[in-house]
Amino acid sequence: MRRIVSDCPAGRLRGPSAARTLSLAVWALALALAAVLGARVLAGVGTQAEFFTFPYQLDESEGMIVAETMLLSQGTNIFDPVTPDLFFAAPYPPLFYILALPFQATLGDEPSFKIGRAITLFATLIAGLAIFGIVTQLTRSRLGGAVGALGFWSLSLVTFWGTLVKPDMLGVALGLVGLLWVVARPERQAWLALPLFLLAFFTKQTGIAAAAAATGYLLLTSPRRGVAFGALYAAGAVIPSLLLDWATRGGYFYHMFTVHDLPWFADRFAQFLGNFTASYGVLLVPGALAAAAYGVAWLVRKVRREPSDPLDDKTIVVTGYAMAALLVASGAGTHGGNHNHLLDLAAACCMGLGAGLGFVLERASTPWKAAALAPLGLVLLWSPALFGTPEWLQLEFNQLKPERVAGL
Repeated sequence: MRRIVSDCPAGRLRGPSAARTLSLAVWALALALAAVLGARVLAGVGTQAEFFTFPYQLDESEGMIVAETMLLSQGTNIFDPVTPDLFFAAPYPPLFYILALPFQATLGDEPSFKIGRAITLFATLIAGLAIFGIVTQLTRSRLGGAVGALGFWSLSLVTFWGTLVKPDMLGVALGLVGLLWVVARPERQAWLALPLFLLAFFTKQTGIAAAAAATGYLLLTSPRRGVAFGALYAAGAVIPSLLLDWATRGGYFYHMFTVHDLPWFADRFAQFLGNFTASYGVLLVPGALAAAAYGVAWLVRKVRREPSDPLDDKTIVVTGYAMAALLVASGAGTHGGNHNHLLDLAAACCMGLGAGLGFVLERASTPWKAAALAPLGLVLLWSPALFGTPEWLQLEFNQLKPERVAGL
C-alpha cells in the first residue's frame, strides 16, 4: 500500500513544517471526533439504563424468549415438534437460552427481562472492544480503534438492540472476537477462532459474517488452510445441528429454518438499507469506502506481486466482513424482518471507519492526509446528529415516554 500511497495525485505538500501542521490538523480532528462520539456513548448509556429497567417487553421477542427460558428451566423441550395442542416459537439456536437458563432457574416462576438484557449489554461492550482490537492490530492506531468502537456504540440502532433480550448482539460479539483472534495471531493459529465462530452460529443462525470473512482471508492467502478451515466450520455447524434435530424428532430444523421460510422483498430491504444510510451515511459510508479501498489495495499488491507483510494481508478481513455483513443485512427484507439484521453491517462500517482513519494517522503520506482532511471535518461537523433518534427508530424509543409507560 505504501507505493500506491506515494502515487496519490491529491497534491504535493512540501516541507517538514507543512507536513507536521497537516498531521496535527488530522490528529486534532480525529481527537475531536472521538470526543463527540464518546459524549454520545455516555448519553446512550443513560438510555440503555432506562431500557434495562423497563418493566415490560420492548420487542415482541423479549417476552417470547423469557417465557421459553422459563420453560427450559422447568424441563420442557422448547425445540420439540409443534402439535395442535402445543406451540413454541423458539426461533433461535440454544446458546442464548443456555446462558440465561441458570439465572432464570434461581428465580423459579418469576420472569425477568434483566437476565437477557444483561447478557446483551455485556455482548455490546465486547463487540465494541473487539472492533477496537481489530483496528488497532491492523493499523497500530489506538485512536483509529477508539473511533471505530465509539462509532459503533454511538448508533441509536446499537443503543436499542444492544440492550434487548435478543441473541443478535451476542452473535455479533462472538464473531468479532473470533475475527480479532484471526488478525492478532499467526495464521497457523487461526483454527482456535473456530469455536467462537461456531458459538456465534449457535447463538443466531445468521451469525456467519465474521466466519465468512476469516474463511475468505485464509482462502486468499493460504488456499489449503482456507479450504480446511471452511470445511471444519461447516462440519461444526452441520453435525451438531443434525444431532439436535435427531434428538428433537425433527423439531429443531422446524424452529430454526421452517418458521423462517418467509417471502423476501427487495423493496423492503431497500427501504431498511436506505433509512440506515440516510441516518448514518456521513459516518458509515466513509467506513464502507475504506473497507473497499483495503480490498482494492490488497488486490493491486497481488497483481503487481509487491512484497507485503502478513499484517497487510490481514487487512482483507475488513473488506470480507463488510461484504458478508451486507449479505446478512439482506435478511431485513424478509417478511417480518427488522433492522436488527443491520447490526453486522453497522459493525463492519465502523470497523472500516476506524481502519481508514488509523491508516491516515499512522501510515499515509502527506498528500493522503490532505485528501482526508475535508471528509474527516465533514464527519466531525455532522457527528452531533447522532444525539438524535432516527425516524425509523422512534417507535422503539418512544416506549420510554412516561405517558406510554403510564398506559401499560
